[in-house]
Amino acid sequence: MRHPERIKIVIKTLKKHGLGKYLHTQAIFSSEMEAHEYAKTVNLDKLAAEWKKHPDMRLTQMLITFFGLPNFPGFWFYKEEDEELINKGMIEARDILFWGSNYTKKGKKREETVWKPIRNLDTDHIKAIFKWYETGPGAGANGLFLAGKMSKFLALELKLRENVKST
Repeated sequence: MRHPERIKIVIKTLKKHGLGKYLHTQAIFSSEMEAHEYAKTVNLDKLAAEWKKHPDMRLTQMLITFFGLPNFPGFWFYKEEDEELINKGMIEARDILFWGSNYTKKGKKREETVWKPIRNLDTDHIKAIFKWYETGPGAGANGLFLAGKMSKFLALELKLRENVKST
């Protein structure tokens, strides 16, 4: 399931940069101007309110289903908004990608998963995630792997912290 907290982050980002910027390179629009014209028809507060009722839907699915965006066969309906926002330079991965923690620092199982943006994870926690997948219960025969984008952005977060620490 997609983390519902991302919705307010996405909406805030779209208010800052514009829905038109998010949409203008998509194949359904013949020009940047056309994307911006469509974007003017979408009230982002109404989008946020409706999206909170359907938090597992992607942004494009919300726009198609509830806001009249034309559907484009294939990839369009299934685009992940976090990846699009990151790729377009509208947000940093560390501010929109969440990691769920099921255990306390002392290894005690939590009753509920605690979700945090990558930015807010402790450095030791990020290192423990990699260790778990490399040599712990998540490794080898269990066939588990750290999803590509999470692996990439957790590694970048560690590198960022190391660079900040060394300056």
